[in-house]
Amino acid sequence: PSKKYPVMMFFHGNGGNAESYIGRLSTDLERDQWVGVYAQGWKKSWNLGQEESTADDVAFVKDIVAELGRYKQLDTGRLYGVGSSNGAAMVHLLGIETDLFRGIAPIASALTEVFLPTTGSPMSVVQLHGMDDGLCPYEGGKSATGHTFLSAEDSIGRWAGYNNCAKS
Repeated sequence: PSKKYPVMMFFHGNGGNAESYIGRLSTDLERDQWVGVYAQGWKKSWNLGQEESTADDVAFVKDIVAELGRYKQLDTGRLYGVGSSNGAAMVHLLGIETDLFRGIAPIASALTEVFLPTTGSPMSVVQLHGMDDGLCPYEGGKSATGHTFLSAEDSIGRWAGYNNCAKS
């Protein structure tokens, strides 16, 4: 009861569910490293403007974080977001539109031409992206999902610039 735990929120891909993440990182959970929160998107999706879901997912996540703030053992000042595919795009959006997270890890999605970081608090970003991704092309462009993505390299470059990182 005297320890304050960081919180890691997980966001599933389109058509997925929150349960798909449970157990993937259980070793760290069992070592009392952090608390996992597994959010479920409405209609198994996160609303980024092209999806079936029309939910206000940014407000939804803000409400979750406010509720988490009621627990004295949780350190919402050390909140991190992880998402895959559509969930990764949601993590990008939350990083852009809120100051909730100290770091994000979008897996299999780049920034879109519509959602770009411009102002706010710097945060850690670890972006993972495969070169043969059929839904979010590594080189960027229009996707079958209806979104137009930046290339993976331009996407992480935008985050680097936002965070005032020097080019190496």
